[in-house]
Amino acid sequence: MNHDSLLQKRTRNKSIILRHIKNKNDTTLQTELCQMTGLSKMTVASIVNELKKEKLIKISGHGKASSLGGRKPALIEINKKGACFVTASLDWNECVFAISNMDCEIENERSSKIDFSQSSDKAIAEIGKNLNKIIKKSGIGKEKIRGIGVGMPGVIDSKEGICIYSAKFNWSNIPVAELLKKDCGLPVFIETNVCLQALAEYNETLNKKAKTLFYINVGTGIGSAIIIDGQIYAGSNLMAGEIGHVVVDEKGVKCPCGNSGCLQMYFSEQGFIAQFESLPKTEKTFTFDRQKAAASIFNALSNGDSNAKAILEKGASYLRRQILGAIGLLDPDCIILSGRVIQENRDFASKEILEPLKTMMFHSKNRDLRLAEPDKRKNGILIGASSKIYENLF
Repeated sequence: MNHDSLLQKRTRNKSIILRHIKNKNDTTLQTELCQMTGLSKMTVASIVNELKKEKLIKISGHGKASSLGGRKPALIEINKKGACFVTASLDWNECVFAISNMDCEIENERSSKIDFSQSSDKAIAEIGKNLNKIIKKSGIGKEKIRGIGVGMPGVIDSKEGICIYSAKFNWSNIPVAELLKKDCGLPVFIETNVCLQALAEYNETLNKKAKTLFYINVGTGIGSAIIIDGQIYAGSNLMAGEIGHVVVDEKGVKCPCGNSGCLQMYFSEQGFIAQFESLPKTEKTFTFDRQKAAASIFNALSNGDSNAKAILEKGASYLRRQILGAIGLLDPDCIILSGRVIQENRDFASKEILEPLKTMMFHSKNRDLRLAEPDKRKNGILIGASSKIYENLF
């Protein structure tokens, strides 16, 4: 075996050991690492010493000595302060930047407004300045920061680091990762916001116990993501799980994607605007604010408006059908609904979406169907971005 092959093998073994230590969510004995990885005692001992020197792991105590005597075995855990990641969540209204540690805990969070109406080069230069600013203000040396993770709306080729298309930013085929790497001098990984939110739910809330997660976010539109065995499933054209653009009415309202009757044009903030504006004048029986579309229609529902009720029940029905279809195709053991529209109207979501679904699903007892916990995933995109960096670097 040549030198390069040996180096690759050692790097791979190092990654395997580090992941086992992190995934255990507890202290680990060196002997356990041998059992879990199938690696020899000598290999494990050598790599553990190397990881200690790099300060990526630490000895947190000692276990019990064997009945035959000898030294007490060392208890090993991730040194969460051993390395840091820089994360960013990009959106039209607000961009959030933060530092996270090895446990993907968010620190030093700050918000900034980026003008995405300007050219992509100028917007990305602004993003780079904000990333460098948060690194400088954190006081952490760049040698300790391993990489940058960025979440953004759109169709993202995460392997190549390219934004294929983002309707919100009006970007097409922009090499975001490459441009930010030039500005910041660190490895950069990009992914869609909803995929990072799903990854955070899988790793943090579900503790990696689900095999397949189907995650739906209802906000301005409808985004969704699929996690299988801890990995984001993107599909052949990077569009896996995009139920928001499944056509539910071929003669329906025109969607910004170019099709007519997409699901998100019936149950989302932009969908509520479209549905209200398509009503005959005589049926516009409630006050509607385009800037507060969801609040307007749900307030009208609570006031007993029959037209608001019809819009919401129709949209919920379409959403239920698409979730059922996804369940039939994916057979997920967990389905999570999240996003502003869901979180701000949990009673409606539970009554009109979750409860009916539970009666319609095959093997419903074997599936975890839930609403995302309120506020717990506030930093979901940033946490998911940290996980993304960790997976790529280690």
